[in-house]
Amino acid sequence: MDKTVRQTLAANIQTRIDGHKTITSQNDLAKRSGVAQSYLSRVMRKESAITVDRLAKIAKAFGCETWELLVDSEKIRRMAIERVLSGPAVPDDRVEQALGSAKKRIPATEGRKK
Repeated sequence: MDKTVRQTLAANIQTRIDGHKTITSQNDLAKRSGVAQSYLSRVMRKESAITVDRLAKIAKAFGCETWELLVDSEKIRRMAIERVLSGPAVPDDRVEQALGSAKKRIPATEGRKK
């Protein structure tokens, strides 16, 4: 089942709170963003729709783009993996060419004295 926008937003805000160095709670986020903690709580419980202006304030507090709070990152990752796994195979000569140019950039370490 796909997440709703409210579920995605709440999950992304919580993920950012959990991983942020200085914003570690809704109260911290409220202080940094200027959005009331009670409003944030309603958004996090998916009880209230958020305005674009408040969403922008929250994104600015986290140092991210507004759209990043609305994207279901897990879904995007899954779609990308599925596309890679089910997409057309890369021709062997392109793989060899890519590996060859990578080998030229990476110095060989075999046989060198340490």
